[in-house]
Amino acid sequence: MKLKKINVLIAAFTAVVIVFMVSSCDKDSNTIGAEILGNGNYETKKAAFDVIAYNRKLKRVRTNGLSHYQLGSYVHPVYGRTKSKIVSQLQLSSSNPRFGVYTADKELENYEINQEYAADETKDTVLVDDEMETITGVYLNIPFFSDQVADSDGDGANDEIDPEPEVFNSDADGDGVIAPLDSNDNDENTDYDGDGVKDGDESENGTSPYLADSDNDGINDADDSVVNCSVSKFELDSIFGNRDESFTIKISRVTDYIQSLDPDTNFQDGKMYFSDDTFNVDPTPLFESNYQLTENNYIIERPNTSCDNDETAEDESITCETIPAGIRIKLNDDVSIFQEILNKEGSDELFSNDNFEEYFRGLMIEVEANNLLMLLNVSDAFISMEYTYKRVLDVNRCEEDAEELREIVDWYDSFRIELSGQIINLFEDEAYPGEVTIDEENPDNLYVKGGSGTYVELNLFDEDKSVLDTIPSTWLINEANLVFHVNKEELANYSDIENPSRLYLYDLNNEAVLIDYNFDFIGNTGDNNTSYSIYGGIFEDNDTGPKYKFRITEHINRIIRRDSTNTRLGLFVTSNIRNVVNVASNNTIEEEKEMLIPQASIINPFGTILYGANGNVPEEKRLRLEIYYTKP
Repeated sequence: MKLKKINVLIAAFTAVVIVFMVSSCDKDSNTIGAEILGNGNYETKKAAFDVIAYNRKLKRVRTNGLSHYQLGSYVHPVYGRTKSKIVSQLQLSSSNPRFGVYTADKELENYEINQEYAADETKDTVLVDDEMETITGVYLNIPFFSDQVADSDGDGANDEIDPEPEVFNSDADGDGVIAPLDSNDNDENTDYDGDGVKDGDESENGTSPYLADSDNDGINDADDSVVNCSVSKFELDSIFGNRDESFTIKISRVTDYIQSLDPDTNFQDGKMYFSDDTFNVDPTPLFESNYQLTENNYIIERPNTSCDNDETAEDESITCETIPAGIRIKLNDDVSIFQEILNKEGSDELFSNDNFEEYFRGLMIEVEANNLLMLLNVSDAFISMEYTYKRVLDVNRCEEDAEELREIVDWYDSFRIELSGQIINLFEDEAYPGEVTIDEENPDNLYVKGGSGTYVELNLFDEDKSVLDTIPSTWLINEANLVFHVNKEELANYSDIENPSRLYLYDLNNEAVLIDYNFDFIGNTGDNNTSYSIYGGIFEDNDTGPKYKFRITEHINRIIRRDSTNTRLGLFVTSNIRNVVNVASNNTIEEEKEMLIPQASIINPFGTILYGANGNVPEEKRLRLEIYYTKP
């Protein structure tokens, strides 16, 4: 009992401490210490200091080893068009693969047995000595980042079609269609999806009364002999621009060898690839045609050796494979290279992935679109080689009391080749407006954009430390902020601006996070919009206008009180504040000098315009370092 009381007291004390810490980080925290220290002996004040800012244009950025990859042609209202391509190595899902039932060596052994048995009329056997693997179709699959459309109330109708997604609606006639959507909820013979199958029959058959083609195989349920699986609809994430437009997608075989290890480091380090690298491709593409995005997943029906049970609606002789929502493309039928892969079973080219990478090289994927950009989950992308082969099967296995009859028949299988190893994003940017790239101190506007775009370089104090010398070491620094105001007047000249949800302030000199990032007790919440929220950089729009605010209190304390180096800071767009990995880059000012930048800025395609520190900027919007301090 005493232990329980102690635990309660500890919990209560912890809660008080957390409340105090959170309240001390409120947006009005310039009053920190006023009630405690403001008794006549102490005074809390605010001081503002000019900063020096420059716009910097990145020349190229490292783009292999990313978590997301951009594909498309996207027009930013300020920065113009960016075309994004993907180049990837290919790797076998299993090295030295076996296609069909037998390895190539076993097929040769079967051939010798067949020859021996053919010479002896007393022996009878059926052995496949040539499985004759034959390509029937090759599909490229690249999944989207997506979530299945929810059914919040669990009434069977997803939120997208449910007029009352938070209310469980009844289904009086039991036909699978909720009352608000059913033209007659007392008649199971209605046909909500118009596929020619009554809603009541759909429920009995296991098909969806909301989908005319439940398995998304291109055949309406009324005409489909077998519907084992139903498709699901997904909310697609990370697709920008006009997702309803059709676009041209082109897939080509790369003819250059894509190196995994860097010869310049004696093959000790991984090879780095950059956004402006170039690759040669085969002049005849594997696919080039129009394409339209879909929000559904894909269902692939494959035969198995089971027998169908006539007493069930499902066909047990069919197995369904689910392919996640994404890009799914059937490559050209006349592509011989994939038939060659089947023919090379047991060869050196397929013995290991190192050998296969040398043999096939890789793929280039590119898009021609008016305004569409996709962030894709390429690490889970794959090519599916569908093929037939010869196998021995008892063709009477499903006939009751029938004698076994073993024959050579055509059968179906597939093999996966994964987009893996080196995956590289290539960017082609239109020339930016001159005011974005001009090299001048303290311009009126500051420009930040992701990809191989722009960042802002900051010096908080002048190099000769004259400003620093005016700050007494006796000051107690309660809070220090950098507030970047969005220039919405300038952005009003453009349409459809989407401001980045997060910016990232970074130590350029040491190529590291600021100490305040590590000191943020909120830390990683698992969500980009709430993690490290005290450190800040979150887009907010309130009575004072749109802005991004960073608390850099400890960074300033160390400069003023501990004589730490006044390092240059870099302001970048970020796609994930939790990702603080740095990658190689070059800017246009110091083209030959390699620098490290935040990897998360490369993935984000967005950008914005901020007010600078120039005297022409309205004072209430001007970029300045704000210090809230207490002095005796």
